Amino acid sequence: GKFHGQDFLDVSGGKKIMGANLPCLFRQNENTFWIGTDKGLLKYEVDRNRFSFLTTDPQDERSLSHPVVKCIYPDPKQPERILWIGTGGGGLNRLDLQSGKFSYFKKKDGLPDDVVYGILDDEAGNLWISTNQGLSRFNPETGIFKNYTAKDGLQDNEFNSGAFFKSKDGMLFFGGIGGFNAFLPSAVKDNEYVPPIVITDFKLANQSVDITAEDSPLKTDISQTEELVLNWKHNIFSFEFASLDYTEPGKNQYAYRLEGFDDEWQYIGTQRSATFTNIDPGKYTFRVKGTNHDGTWNEEGTSLKITILPPWWKTWWAYLGYAILLGAAGYVFYKFQLNRRLEQAEAERLKEMDSLKTRLYTNITHEFRTPLTVIMGMTEKLAVGKWQSAVSEQDKRMLGHGFSLIQRNGKNLLRLVNQLLDLSKLDSGKMTLDLVQTDVVNYLQYLTESFHSMAEDKNIRLTFYSEEPELTMDCDEAKLQHIMYNLLSNAVKFTPSGGKVVVHLRQILQDGQPYLKVVVQDNGIGIPLDKLPHVFDRFYQVDSSTTRKGEGTGIGLALTKELVEIMGGSISVKSREGTGTDFTVLLPVRRSSVARQFDGSTVERNAPFEISGQNVANEKITLAADWQTDESGTDERNRLLIIEDNRDVTAYLVSILENHYHIMTAEDGQVGIEKALEHVPDIIISDVMMPRKDGFEVCRALKLDERTSHIPIVLLTAKADDEAKITGLKTGADAYLMKPFNREELFVRLEKLIELRNQLQKKYAQADPPEPQPSASEPTLDDLFMQKFKQAIEKKMELSSLGVDDLCEELSISRTQLFRKTKALTGESPVRLIQQMRLRKAKELLRTTELNVSEIAYEVGFTDPAYFSRAFNKEFGMSPSAIRK
Repeated sequence: GKFHGQDFLDVSGGKKIMGANLPCLFRQNENTFWIGTDKGLLKYEVDRNRFSFLTTDPQDERSLSHPVVKCIYPDPKQPERILWIGTGGGGLNRLDLQSGKFSYFKKKDGLPDDVVYGILDDEAGNLWISTNQGLSRFNPETGIFKNYTAKDGLQDNEFNSGAFFKSKDGMLFFGGIGGFNAFLPSAVKDNEYVPPIVITDFKLANQSVDITAEDSPLKTDISQTEELVLNWKHNIFSFEFASLDYTEPGKNQYAYRLEGFDDEWQYIGTQRSATFTNIDPGKYTFRVKGTNHDGTWNEEGTSLKITILPPWWKTWWAYLGYAILLGAAGYVFYKFQLNRRLEQAEAERLKEMDSLKTRLYTNITHEFRTPLTVIMGMTEKLAVGKWQSAVSEQDKRMLGHGFSLIQRNGKNLLRLVNQLLDLSKLDSGKMTLDLVQTDVVNYLQYLTESFHSMAEDKNIRLTFYSEEPELTMDCDEAKLQHIMYNLLSNAVKFTPSGGKVVVHLRQILQDGQPYLKVVVQDNGIGIPLDKLPHVFDRFYQVDSSTTRKGEGTGIGLALTKELVEIMGGSISVKSREGTGTDFTVLLPVRRSSVARQFDGSTVERNAPFEISGQNVANEKITLAADWQTDESGTDERNRLLIIEDNRDVTAYLVSILENHYHIMTAEDGQVGIEKALEHVPDIIISDVMMPRKDGFEVCRALKLDERTSHIPIVLLTAKADDEAKITGLKTGADAYLMKPFNREELFVRLEKLIELRNQLQKKYAQADPPEPQPSASEPTLDDLFMQKFKQAIEKKMELSSLGVDDLCEELSISRTQLFRKTKALTGESPVRLIQQMRLRKAKELLRTTELNVSEIAYEVGFTDPAYFSRAFNKEFGMSPSAIRK
């Protein structure tokens, strides 16, 4: 409905505008012309030499109703704002020039026909409109049409396009197929008689209703009836009506509406009946109005009130019954849903318990398997050692180190078992207190100092600070020892190097009762806010991913909380992720037990803090130093990278493999990936559950990198479930061993993987690096690498200066990575492969060209033909000239 500006060709040259016919032209003012076409309406602005086009738009109900424009006429009272448009099938259109929107008057609104040929106005402001079905007088203010036909003296009902004219004296001329009509509008007088309108008949199912029938809804004649009551079965009913003007009754017109159903008047011309079907139960008013033979309306007309009764199941008392039944059903449904939710909650609780148990057993299994790997491995190593008959100094050191590993990991297992037993005692109510009266300040300081070596080993400052010089009170020393171990071990474990851990003691009053307040504070990694409410839940782990830092079962803090509570105290936690954590323990100060001075004898000899404390720190594990890449090829040992975050497992692996492999170690997955990319080892052993990057991520990263894709990877882990094993193999792992493993099996697996690599070397060493062949499977990264390697050599083969550095630059790879990659895939160094490809290319040229030996030598990059001949003879066992014989 809005104007869209377009630039058109100059119409003064007689060219067609958009290929349209131009049936009419209207000059609105000095600057504006309106042009009617058979495709829409054009507006031409003289000062801008610009056309705007307006046409029909199915998406816009306020656009032009029909594309064919027959005539254009200004509104008599608002010529600068309103234009009246006659269309060839869309009736009379009213265009508001300010909004650019159209409104319509069609046959259904009283117009004789939707084809409009001409429009003129009279002194009264009426519009006279010629159509295909007569002439009409239209009042723009009331929207009422007064129609005239051949019966009223017109030349014919059908008029012609463009055949209309208004003379200076106001006479109107309209031409049609039978001549033309000329008249003064003021001389055309209307019949002012307003006829009464009456309802003459009422029908049900197209049958007139007899008021004498027993079940008739009519009690008096329909013309005298003011209200009609119908039941819901009377779904088809009709009314007939009449205008009491008998001059020319065939020209009387009618309109009706059923208020409550359709409030719009339905203009039906000279039709005298109205039928309704499937009207919903309710109250309605039927109104009908009509005209005399000259079209003068009786606007008041007549009316009849109608009530349609609902069926019994839609009555108010039926709905009341429904409401009662619905309420009862709702109550039953509510009870059912409530019971169902309770059952679901119980099922979810049981399911969660099962999940927690499964997680517990998985974590416990993992925790048991890691120390068992060390214990069983060291036991096996000691069992086959020859120390029984003669023990050398080296054997003694080995024995001391092995027994230390066995003792430490055995204590780890004992700690886990004791924690499970304590939980079992708490659940069964058999946990009892063994209270003694002692100086807790001295005791807690002793427990804290036991962690100094462990803290120093991680470069963490551990501080004990008490505001009380001494404080004698009842306490269970064993339980307090477990509480402090769990809090301090967590603080040290999750605090980075350079951090600090503080143990702060003070006595406070709370509700008049003295309490010992112990705060263990660290500036470590902290706990996420959404995890804080669950840190004391059994089997809950803040980080349960395979990349979590440190191992754990989710038992320690839950046991700590329950031990604190059984001692009558409480424990709370405050933490911010990335800034640290504070655990606060409150224990009541009471003095009712037997007094005993602390001398250290009550501390459990297999105390948990001894496991990861002084013994570990004093016994430094000596691991192999990083190797240096040897491009001379004199070092025959294969290079092995061990990626493992557990130092004991790493030490054990080093001890059994160091005589067979040149070993490098990495403490987590990220460091492992970096070292593998830098040094390109021959084989890799990796744990799965590690900080930063887990074993799966390590495997995936290295297998997708062409620099390391050839390296066999053995995943060595305590995750024994099939899903983890399948995941590992899918990411490209070449073998998957579960802890505790048999060392002979590990040896065999490593040897077999080295053998497979040697077979790969034969594949690439047989001839030139192979072209990737189309097959059912995609070429491997190794195939693609060797193809690029070959292309890099061929690209610059004629250059005698071609060397390893040129290939590194071309392949975007370091010198070490290139050496290790080609050595692993072919058994040869890059320098040797360059020479091989030059000689093979020379052999090909000798067979396929007429070039002499010297020319071919220069062609493939040799600067000395004599040296070329010696190298050729050494490579193929014959001289270059012998190839052509």
